[in-house]
Amino acid sequence: MMNRQQLVRSFLPLLALLAACGATYDPPSLIVPDKVRILGIRAEPAAITMTTETTMTVLTAGEQTGATLCYAWAYCPYTWTKDGAYSCIDDSLMVPLSTDATAQVGIADVFASLAQAPAVFTKLGLQMPSSGGSSSADACKPAAGGGNPLASAALPDSYILFQVAQSDLFGGKCPDIHTAFSAPCTDRGKCIQGFKRLTVNAATPTTCAAFDAATDKNCSKADACDTKQVCGCDDRTYDTECDRVAAKVSKKSDGACPDQNPSISGISVHWPLSSGALEVLGTMQGDTHTYKVDAKYTGLVAWPEDVTITVHPGDSFEMLPLWPGAAKEYVGKSTDPAAPPVYETLLFSWFTTGGAWAKDRSYDEYPENVFTAPDLNADGQPVPLTLWIVVRDGRNGTAWVERHVTVTKSVGDPLDQLHPLCRTTPPLPGCPAK
Repeated sequence: MMNRQQLVRSFLPLLALLAACGATYDPPSLIVPDKVRILGIRAEPAAITMTTETTMTVLTAGEQTGATLCYAWAYCPYTWTKDGAYSCIDDSLMVPLSTDATAQVGIADVFASLAQAPAVFTKLGLQMPSSGGSSSADACKPAAGGGNPLASAALPDSYILFQVAQSDLFGGKCPDIHTAFSAPCTDRGKCIQGFKRLTVNAATPTTCAAFDAATDKNCSKADACDTKQVCGCDDRTYDTECDRVAAKVSKKSDGACPDQNPSISGISVHWPLSSGALEVLGTMQGDTHTYKVDAKYTGLVAWPEDVTITVHPGDSFEMLPLWPGAAKEYVGKSTDPAAPPVYETLLFSWFTTGGAWAKDRSYDEYPENVFTAPDLNADGQPVPLTLWIVVRDGRNGTAWVERHVTVTKSVGDPLDQLHPLCRTTPPLPGCPAK
C-alpha cells in the first residue's frame, strides 16, 4: 500500500501533462464563432390554453456566417432521451408543429396526441400515468353534469421538442420533422436538440365577468374549499377564495395562475466617471417594492434598444437590468408563518460575442454585472459585438434583450472621457451637455 509521498509522486506525471496541455475553457457567457448556441426558448403565453395558441421562439447565436439554420418543432406529452436524441416514447404521440424559426402549439395538438396515448401505452406494456386528481372533500368537486369537463382535469405537463441545425449537416437541405428527431445531433457545434416543458391550462375561460358582490358573496373562513389557490381575472394568484373575494376580483380559474413570462424593461449602464458624477436618473423596480438606486450606481444612463455604443479596448462598465414590479409573480405563502410571501426569483444569464463578463449569471437580489471590452484585432479595425441578457423566472418563463457595441481605438477625443451612452449627438437623457 502506497504512503502519501508515493501517492503524490505517482500523480506527478499526470499533473505535468495537464500543465503542459494548458487546458482552458471558454466561459459559458462567451459566444464562440462557428458553434451554434441556443440561449433561450420563449413561449408566449407561457402555458397552453384552451382558447389561444402558444408561440414558441428560439434565440440562437454562434452559427457560421452565412449558414442556413434548419428548425424542427414537435409536440409530445411523454418525452425521453436516448443516445442524445430527444423524442416521444412513441412516434404516434408526436405532433409535428413547424420547420420555421417560430412555432405555434394549441389545445388541438394536445388532444391529437393524447388521443393516441392509451393505445401507445398498451403497446409498450405500460400503465397510463394517473391524471392526478384531488383528495379534497366531495363538496369541493364540480357538480355532476355541470361545468367544463376539463375544469378540474390534471392534464400532464407537455413537452415541445426542438432542433436547430445547420443545413450543411443534411447536404444543404433541411430534413422533415420526423427525420430530424429520428437521430441524435452528432455534431454539437452545428446541431442542438432539446425540449421546453409547458403547462396545459385547458380550463382558462376566454373572458372574465366583472366582479359582482351580489353573486360572489363573501365566503366563510371555515369553508372546506377555502384551502386552495385560485387565479383571479387580474392574473394574480390568490391563496384562497376568501382572499380573492376580499380583493373584489372575479374568478378566472381554479389553481394558481399560469406562469407569465418575465420582462426586462430596460438596461442602465454605469460608467466610472472620474469627475462630475451624473445624477441618479430614476428608480429600479423589484417585486412589490420600489427601491432607490444604490449610491454605487450613480452615473446610470438608460441604454435604448436602437443605440450602438462605442467603447475602447479594455473599457469596463457596469450594467444593471431593470424590470417592472409585475415581472416577479406571487407564488404563495411561505411554509414558515413568520417568513414573507414567496415571489419568483429572476435569474439573469449574460452573453457576449467578445470581451468578458465578470460573471455568467446574476440574480435579482444582485443583478448587476461588469463588462470589459476586448482588444482590437491585428488589423486595428472596429470590432462589432452583440450582448444579450436572458432572464428566467424558474417556472418556464423566459425573456431577453439584445444590445450592440462597437470597439474602436481611442484617438484622444475629449468625448472618450464621457459615458459611452453620452458620446451620441444629441446626448441621451441623463448625460451632461457637451
